[in-house]
Amino acid sequence: MERLRALCGYAANRARGGLLSLTLEVTRRCNARCDFCDFWREPRREELADFADVVRRMRPLVVVFCGGEPLMRPDIVDLVRRVAQVPGWRYLVLITNGSLLTPQKGLLLQEAGLHQLNVSLNWPDQRQSEERGLKGLFERLERTIPALTAGGVEVNLNTMIMRENLEQLPRIAELGLWWGAKVSYTLYSEHCNGNEAHQIPPQESARLEAVVQQLVALKQRHHHITNNAYYLRQCVRFVAGQRFPRCPAGQRMVHVTPQGMVKPCADLKPVGHYTRFEPRAFAGTGCDVCWMACRGEVQAPVDLARVREVVGL
Repeated sequence: MERLRALCGYAANRARGGLLSLTLEVTRRCNARCDFCDFWREPRREELADFADVVRRMRPLVVVFCGGEPLMRPDIVDLVRRVAQVPGWRYLVLITNGSLLTPQKGLLLQEAGLHQLNVSLNWPDQRQSEERGLKGLFERLERTIPALTAGGVEVNLNTMIMRENLEQLPRIAELGLWWGAKVSYTLYSEHCNGNEAHQIPPQESARLEAVVQQLVALKQRHHHITNNAYYLRQCVRFVAGQRFPRCPAGQRMVHVTPQGMVKPCADLKPVGHYTRFEPRAFAGTGCDVCWMACRGEVQAPVDLARVREVVGL
């Protein structure tokens, strides 16, 4: 029934040209030390006490709570609850590195109205702790995620497709099966802070293609990889040098900073306060420098295969 409501909601949203996805950066604070993100280097700034009005004004189909690390906000459960109480149906997601996550916290978030808990995972072993600079992180995830899924919490593993972890991506899909979690992939982009070290060079596109073929096969066999197969295959073409125009950032999806400023996407500058922003009046970015899932999944064709994926057939 939830999938059917999502499909109907998507059809209605598309018909009225509404905002598909709204990402709420509830904080820029973070306890991790990733080299591909500089949020943790920033000084603490003012943070909105409530994001319900943002959702009420923008009427998105999907709301994503992220950071920084959103669980660093002690009021995160209340933030989710107040957004969930805004009239109308929408799908609520929270993205976390998992270091502050407990089964109890996951259940509280679910009770508050959260539909899906996304946990970042780029490595299927201790290298995840090393990448984030958080000692014992992977061991914590090993304990916490199976406990959450056993308790009925929907967990999705968010994985970046990077040069150094390519051969690990199928292992992460298998780990998701073992833990009872879904898995989604997004192609790494250096535009967050200019770090090109993790970017897959064009000469290694064949290497990526071999891995994508494995992921599509796993998706078809187990139905737990949430990416559209179209998106995964287009990742290979993007790495090889093809560019895809008409990114819908600012029109179909937007970010809102902890201070209430609207950004077309996470890597672009603010264009105005949420109280004065209208997605249908936004001219677009004209940007084609990334092929991350936030744009690629939105630009995937809506055909019979896509509908079957959404309803789980």
